Amino acid sequence: MNDRWMKVLALVVVASLAIACERVPQPTSLNAMATIASSSGDVTVSRAGTSTWAPASDGMRLAAGDRVWCRAGGADIRYDIGETARLTSGTIVTLR
Repeated sequence: MNDRWMKVLALVVVASLAIACERVPQPTSLNAMATIASSSGDVTVSRAGTSTWAPASDGMRLAAGDRVWCRAGGADIRYDIGETARLTSGTIVTLR
């Protein structure tokens, strides 16, 4: 293939990728993505964009950017996709 056809092919591939990427829904921090299924001990939550920590409660909804800190104790975080993460004492996680 000559240079001209290589450039045309590269342009078609890049354009196809750009179109495909536009169709993939992007998550937003406005959508809840997980729930604190259970917690015990000193477990706190800091909402996205804030620096304050408040006590966590079972059933609390979490969104992208929220942080969960298990100071002493633990928590089970159930993601909307069906997975569960078990956090132990001393753990801090940020949802993404």
